[in-house]
Order: sequence, then C-alpha cells, then structure tokens
Amino acid sequence: MKTSALSTCFCTNDVDACRKFYSQHFSAEAIFDCGWYVNLRIAGDGPTIQFMKPQENMPTFGGAGVMLNFKVDAKSKRKLEEVLQSAANRLFPAEIGEAKVYLDSRGCDGDNALHVFIWGNETENALFLIENGIDINAIGDMGETPLHAAIHKNNMAVIKALLSANTRTDIVSEFGKTALDLAMEKGINLQKAHDRSFVGTAIRYASDVPTVQTIAGEMNETLKTSIAGQFKNTPLGFSRIKRNLGIIHFSDNETEIYLRKIILLTSPIDIETRGKNHYFKCIKYNAILTVNSKTFTVITAKQICKRKTIF
Repeated sequence: MKTSALSTCFCTNDVDACRKFYSQHFSAEAIFDCGWYVNLRIAGDGPTIQFMKPQENMPTFGGAGVMLNFKVDAKSKRKLEEVLQSAANRLFPAEIGEAKVYLDSRGCDGDNALHVFIWGNETENALFLIENGIDINAIGDMGETPLHAAIHKNNMAVIKALLSANTRTDIVSEFGKTALDLAMEKGINLQKAHDRSFVGTAIRYASDVPTVQTIAGEMNETLKTSIAGQFKNTPLGFSRIKRNLGIIHFSDNETEIYLRKIILLTSPIDIETRGKNHYFKCIKYNAILTVNSKTFTVITAKQICKRKTIF
C-alpha cells in the first residue's frame, strides 16, 4: 500500500467557526464540505486540513480528538484505462473484445461504465470511477442514474459515495420515480446515508466487499464472457424468448444482442449452476435465462416480475 498524502483532521463541535477562521486568515477554500465535515486547502495549492463534528462518541480536540487522514493507493499499478476497459464487453456487447471505453463512453441504452459496475456488484471499481470524475448523473437504461442502480442493489458504499459527490436525487426515471422515491420504497434513508458519509468511508466499505471469483465451483467472468459470445438458439426458440420477455417487436439479431447484455450484466452472485444448466438472474433487465452448460443454448427465458411488453 502506497501513501500519497497525509493530513490532520480535528474533531470539533464548531466546524463553521473553524472554516470561517481559516478562510479569512489563510485564504483557505473548501474542496469538500458536507456540513459536519470540511476539507480545506490552504492558499489555493497548499496543504490541506480537515475539521469534523464528533461521530459516535469521538472526543473533541483538546489533547485528544485528532485524526490522521492517510490517502493511499492500494492498487498503485492499476490505471483508469484498465478499469474502464473491464466494462467494455458489458457496455458494448455487440463488439466483444473490440470496443474502447472512456470516462464519457455510453452504451446504446445510455448506461456508462459506472452503471455497469454498480449492476455487477463491482463496488471497488464503481468507487474508483466516482473518484476519477465519471458522470455520476448519467441517465442510462430506463432513464435511471447510477444512484437509482445503487439503490436497486442496496449498495450503501456506492450510495454514500454518490451522495458525498453531490449526485442528483430528483431525476425521474421511465418508471416515474426519482432516486428518492425508489429509496423510500426500499426503506433506505438517503438523508441519513448522506449525513453519515465522509471522505474515506466508501473506501473502507469497499475493502469489506468480497471479490466473487466462482459460483457453484465453475462460473467466473471468463466463462460468462464465453457464454455471451457463443450462446445459440433457433428461430423458434427466439420467438418463444421474445414472447416470454415481452420483446416481441425485436428482430432475431436484436434479441441476440439483448440476451448477450443480460448474460454480461448478470452479477456472478446472481448466477446459479444446477445440474446441466446455468441460471442467469438479471435484475436490471428483469429476466432469468436458463443456459445449457455444455452447448450454451438458451433453453428458456422468463421475466422475474411480469410486466408489459417493452417498446
């Protein structure tokens, strides 16, 4: 682990007074401010100092109440380009192995790489992109933002990071719901999540998220990508799949791309292998696919929750 910066944070009951004092006398500017936690940079490009209200019985400054903020690069060799590229096949399923992904890349449904990582339960990558300036208010598939997706997945680490980055909560999806509406439905208190979030919180959450390598001893990202690139079906099979998924207006080629997206965007923890079949449960596309593990034939497809045909 490489330390790239170290700064001091003072616990105080009067964050406002500290902010005002350093702004007036040291030309300090807030580079992060959520009310109870403020990060100030001295004189434009100088050192930083932080002040925060005590949380959960923390002592205030007076010989105690001082925190050291370490900024570390746990994966110093990891490059932004590598992280973005790991989303390529899911963002552009019609161009497996060929598409190049950038921070502003958008799939045909509007999703960006942040959407992809949130739906895929790749919390560390999602937090990395938020930190590196990806569009956190990007309107993706079904008009949903990354915050909508994080709420669907109940990913509190990403929710906290998005709220700390001042993401919008008022964008209305095609389902007629803002992120705030969706959170209320799912019993998630966005205000509480925001009040309890501060710089570094999300990174600590990320370290607690296990990386899923295999499911049922055989499913992994490589196999999933292979299935997405090689699965097959007959015209009659596609007809049945289109009817079951409510996409009867799709051509066979459009259906093939749609199924590929379902497979690629299904998180490994939502893939089950039983007997001769793999079962892909994709919450994002409201679909469950049954795929033969030997021939990669999509045997059946159905909706998780019955809804109207997609137009």
